[in-house]
Amino acid sequence: MTMFDTPAFDPESPDAEILGAYERIRAARAYGYSFDDKPVEQHPEAELAAIDAKMIEDEDQVRGNFATTVPGVVARLLLHVPTGDQTRWVDRALAEHGPLSLIGHVEKLDGNEQQVVHAIDELLHLDWSRAYGDYGASAIAFDWLCRAKSKVEEECIRLRKLGAEPSQSLKQLEALIEEGEERFSNNRQIMAMIMTLAPSHEALRDKVWIAINEGFTAEAGPWIARDVAALAGKNADVRPGESA
Repeated sequence: MTMFDTPAFDPESPDAEILGAYERIRAARAYGYSFDDKPVEQHPEAELAAIDAKMIEDEDQVRGNFATTVPGVVARLLLHVPTGDQTRWVDRALAEHGPLSLIGHVEKLDGNEQQVVHAIDELLHLDWSRAYGDYGASAIAFDWLCRAKSKVEEECIRLRKLGAEPSQSLKQLEALIEEGEERFSNNRQIMAMIMTLAPSHEALRDKVWIAINEGFTAEAGPWIARDVAALAGKNADVRPGESA
């Protein structure tokens, strides 16, 4: 992945099949809507028909698989929203701008779908809070390990300056801490947090700060670009009221 790639989801997610199928559906619908402002004779009817047929297969894959992650559950709910509220602008907003685009216009949705969109919003915040909390806990644990190592090293140096050798138990503690430092890494928690969608500008600010502070700017770049596009959807012109 390069800085110019904008990922849609974690390719190693247990729900990668669901997420991949939903992303193909979203992209196909966005492609179809891109012809709205063009004369009918310029519409590639055969291509669009083939895309529609493939979408049916992808929809079956989303609906037919059991989701085990929050993004997977969200994808299944997102597929349901345009079915419940069949106005054209809802489907187009999701296809072109993503789920956050409906948050600012939730009052214009059908009553049942308002609850679904609120649930999606809450799930996205829940997923971010979990990833952010996991990173925070791992950072505290790693910091404790580093401070323990520093204290043990200081004591060993102090003893050697006095002409004494550190005790066997102190040497063993030093060896255990060094082994723990070599084995312990919170890189997994950092990347999990980076790949989790930031559902608010505050969350995105925290993600950027952590990525810079941890030296993960290159890895975070594409995911931050995805988050910026998703958050921009909140202010997108989604044409509320556009009929089917």
